[in-house]
Amino acid sequence: MSGQLSTSRMFKRIRAIRREISESRNLSSLYRAIGVGLANLFHAQKALVMHEVECEDGLRPVFMWPEKPLGVWSSIQILPRDPLYQALLQAKEPVVSFAWLLRRMGNERSRWLEPLMKIAAWDQVVPIGSEQYLAGAVFLAGVRRPVEPDGPLAAEIGHLADIMSYALMAMLTTERLRREAKEKATLAEVGKRISSSLDLQEVLHAIVEAVREVVPCDHAAVFLLDQDKGELRYAVYQGIAEQVPSDFRLKVGQGLVGWVAITGQPVLIKDVRNDSRYLRFYEDSRSELDVPIKRGDRVLGVISLESRRRGAFDQHHLELLQAFAGQAAVAIENALLLEELVEKRRLEQELEIARQVQRALLPRSLPRIRGYRFAAVTIPSGLVGGDLYDVVEFGDGSIALAIGDVAGKGTPGAILMATLYSTYRGLLRKGFAPRKLMRSLNNLLVERLDAESFATLFLSVLVPAERRLRYCNGGHNPPLLIHADGSFKKLAEGGPVLGFVPNLRYTDGVIELNPGDVLLLYTDGVTEAMNAREEMFGEDRLLELAVANRHLDPRRLRDRIVQAVREFRGTAPLEDDLTLLIVKVQQGN
Repeated sequence: MSGQLSTSRMFKRIRAIRREISESRNLSSLYRAIGVGLANLFHAQKALVMHEVECEDGLRPVFMWPEKPLGVWSSIQILPRDPLYQALLQAKEPVVSFAWLLRRMGNERSRWLEPLMKIAAWDQVVPIGSEQYLAGAVFLAGVRRPVEPDGPLAAEIGHLADIMSYALMAMLTTERLRREAKEKATLAEVGKRISSSLDLQEVLHAIVEAVREVVPCDHAAVFLLDQDKGELRYAVYQGIAEQVPSDFRLKVGQGLVGWVAITGQPVLIKDVRNDSRYLRFYEDSRSELDVPIKRGDRVLGVISLESRRRGAFDQHHLELLQAFAGQAAVAIENALLLEELVEKRRLEQELEIARQVQRALLPRSLPRIRGYRFAAVTIPSGLVGGDLYDVVEFGDGSIALAIGDVAGKGTPGAILMATLYSTYRGLLRKGFAPRKLMRSLNNLLVERLDAESFATLFLSVLVPAERRLRYCNGGHNPPLLIHADGSFKKLAEGGPVLGFVPNLRYTDGVIELNPGDVLLLYTDGVTEAMNAREEMFGEDRLLELAVANRHLDPRRLRDRIVQAVREFRGTAPLEDDLTLLIVKVQQGN
């Protein structure tokens, strides 16, 4: 009877952990809910939560219980190619023993095994993820209530690990969107400061303060270029250094900052000790990020960030700092030349910012691949829309093609579209097959979207050399495959729309492409466009138009369809976003 009661209490604790996970509002609280919850469930003395924060970045320690600073162990990074990572990925049971992991590794040894064992003598491990990817793992030490892999609680812990995996991925997306919103708001605030002041020092201080809000660093400085003297001088510094001489000068070309000034190119250094150009000024620096402040081709100065942590900066930080450098360039030119009006550099209203975010998500260019031609267009019904299309080239030569739509338009539609895009891209980098990606994406969107929201998505992977396309249609308008002889096929294989019901099954379709074939992906903004008589353009009219013009170059076919829709609408407004993505297999070579 006591065993039954004990098992009953364990199930109650599992339900409590689920509740705490669902109530978590940020990654820190989610890590704590997972670590403390599993420690209590297993009656463990220590718990270490590891999480893959960035795609293919490996597992990193993010929380330890009893709570204390991770210290030197925060530098642990178990990469996907590491034997320990592979052993965790290959674990088929919801709970495995640490001894099992060691046996699974065999003669291979992980460089992180010794550091991990210095933290504690681990007993059991709960992998978080699936057969395709590993989102994280929880290491438990001093376990007084071990769980047998085939015991009655193992299945429940497996379900709990699935919930943890979805919660971690959803929270990462949420935090990323929050971070991007903060970055945009900070840029907007700097824009306001620039617009309201011509005091150079005041504006540069505002820029450096804003940079440090969104890019963690220990030292931040702005150098201004004196072209006549060929020198860079300190204009603004903020950081942990006790004293920075205001008369400090660098020759153009001297150090990393001088190199940026003379080349006009940014630098991102993971470890300055390995770069001969580095000129040591702060004794504790390990990584550095410098971007030029430019107006056109003219360098006005350099924004420089340094950190005591190795590898502190990444490509996103570089792009963000370049945006701030653009703000700094405006401030400098306003203050020194007094040639531009402040209003020219004011940021537009919130809707314009949303439009820029949306445009940034769309592909900047389409592939140039022998034997294939591509064309695309998206026309929002308002300033921003809820359609997306995406084209991603992989290292093996394959290409992911996607088109989607969310329920809604305007700013709400754009927000939902950004959520769909960021979640889909995160899963795509994991290498999921289309049907598995669609299933995972649906489960994540069920957690993220409210009851009235949903999305459609058509995802395919093209192997150009084999002329083969594998696809999965998640409730989207079936794309049209039009053959050279005028026959056609609708690509409908897949499953329902995304975001309504969890754990749906999706299937893949496979088609072979032949010379002269045209693949036409579109959203309902094309077929549901209405004229003044409230008649819809319709799928039949689109199919007839595409078949009749199948011989055209994709760009001309795209333009012909857009023009036809516009002529059909006449003076009637565009009620929904219109998006097209066209691929044509060329004849011969």
